[in-house]
Amino acid sequence: MKKKLLLMLTLILAALPAFSQSSVTVQMSGMYPGRGSNLLSNIGDTKNYPVADGEISLDFTCNGAKGGWAWMVSSRIFAYFQMHSGSTMKVSMKEGNVVSKLVFTLNAANNKATAYDVTVNGEKCVFDGNTCTWEGTPAQSVELVANGAGTSYKFAFTEIQIFFKGDASGNIVPSPVISPAANEVYYNNLDVEITAGEGSPEDTKIYYTYKNLSSYNMSDAADDPTESSDEYTGTPISLTATNNPTWEVKAIAVAGGKKSEIVSYKYTLNRAETRDNIWQFLSSSAANPNSLYEITGECTVVYQNGQIMFVTDGNYGMYIANAPKDKYKEGDVITGIMGRYADFRGQNAMLAISGFNNAIRNESYEWTSASYTNLTNLYGDTNCYPYIVKTVYFDNKGGEDGVIGSLVFANGDKVALWNTNEIPTLGGNQTLSEEVVFPAEAGWYDVKGVTSKYESSDQFIPFSFVAATAEKTADPVFEPESGTYEVPFDVTVTSTTEGAVIRYTNDGNAPTMDSPILTDKLTIETDATIKAFAVAQGYLPSEVVEVVYSKKTGIESIDADAADAEYFDLLGRRVSNPANGLYIKRANGASTKVLVK
Repeated sequence: MKKKLLLMLTLILAALPAFSQSSVTVQMSGMYPGRGSNLLSNIGDTKNYPVADGEISLDFTCNGAKGGWAWMVSSRIFAYFQMHSGSTMKVSMKEGNVVSKLVFTLNAANNKATAYDVTVNGEKCVFDGNTCTWEGTPAQSVELVANGAGTSYKFAFTEIQIFFKGDASGNIVPSPVISPAANEVYYNNLDVEITAGEGSPEDTKIYYTYKNLSSYNMSDAADDPTESSDEYTGTPISLTATNNPTWEVKAIAVAGGKKSEIVSYKYTLNRAETRDNIWQFLSSSAANPNSLYEITGECTVVYQNGQIMFVTDGNYGMYIANAPKDKYKEGDVITGIMGRYADFRGQNAMLAISGFNNAIRNESYEWTSASYTNLTNLYGDTNCYPYIVKTVYFDNKGGEDGVIGSLVFANGDKVALWNTNEIPTLGGNQTLSEEVVFPAEAGWYDVKGVTSKYESSDQFIPFSFVAATAEKTADPVFEPESGTYEVPFDVTVTSTTEGAVIRYTNDGNAPTMDSPILTDKLTIETDATIKAFAVAQGYLPSEVVEVVYSKKTGIESIDADAADAEYFDLLGRRVSNPANGLYIKRANGASTKVLVK
């Protein structure tokens, strides 16, 4: 009977020499004598199944109360083993080996067990999707107990993967370390290195195998390494990214006649098309938005906030979403920027992948000073270019579509500001580490940012506002000065600062950047008070200068002095000491109207 059961046992790994493998997989479909057969029908029944020539043995026991048994069933497609309440399974290794981990592949349609009712050596198993895993204190023999209650309870599985280590004393060779990390996506060719594990003996040797799984059936795998495999001598294993493959690298350490567990790492490589600079990327990727590109030329980081970043190669600039969070600072020069084309309402961009290179150096970035022309009439090659607008007036009266204010140039030109904190909508769930704070009050600032479009509107995305400290524009000069003149007469207002414009009021209020600009001579036709300041681009505004004009009426205002002339009231009566009022003054044979004050 025992020989018959051994013949029915099917294993993925048919032979298991001592120390040569780290795991063996037992397929339960080979352990049933017939469809629907009960291998264990009565309480106390026990069955033993040697695995791999006696290296491992499985002992099933029906120890539950009424209704508890281990039952094996099958169908044309699959077979599964089901352990009912109270049944046990003992996994034993030959002397010198220990069981370290068990992984059960569940029969999802029939399994009723959970992590609370399956234990191994008293330790709970972990259920994750269609697998149940125990990884606990290694022992030469471990026992699984199905603890669930009720007649409908069953722990159903199709196979068991048994992991083991050599030498029950724990004196085994440390496993080798493969780098970089496994189970991650990498881009382009990849160099893989292998080192001896911590605490490895000096005479440790490492043997390895690797395989391009994409060239084979994906269920296939790299061969397990042995002492006949290639020895790793320090030269990295080069994995190529042709046709976006998945590679598997396996390694084993050998020392003093003993071996480590086999370590297996898998790498998925994505091949990126290379471009020298930002313009080449933008011109290629816009037409092929699903393709992956790498910019191999040097780019300078001008701004990063969380996963939001702007870079320039000196000719063109670009917005990047999903950048490695807070990795760079202004002036960092980097290469190997990688991602796919993205567009946000006309703004050129890249949706990046992780793993950007470290900065190759840091430089002091020289910002380009912007004129109004630089920030407007944008094309694809000027969009997203970094500028500093020096000594510009920030008007905090916002508009629609995220616009929260404008930069007002000295001559009145305005460029709308887009709320930087809305940028993350381009890259999905991107985040800013620090919110960009816009000034609460209007005023004069140096503003750093990048050109942008919001749909068809030219805008500017600001990164920072710093109070301007430039020289003041020269004060305006009025010609003529304050005084009384016959009307109408013309007034000119100028400033010695080149390019200055004059903003003025004639209603007694102080002029502001919303006040009209004087573009020609000002004609005075009545009494007037004029207030004005001068402002040139790149300069702070001048002081406000005030002038007062009065029109001549033919009546002279004087302080009366009876010794010099005679004074008569309007009725022709002579007045010796005229009080304040209107009189006729006669002196030197001439008469004039005067206003005594």
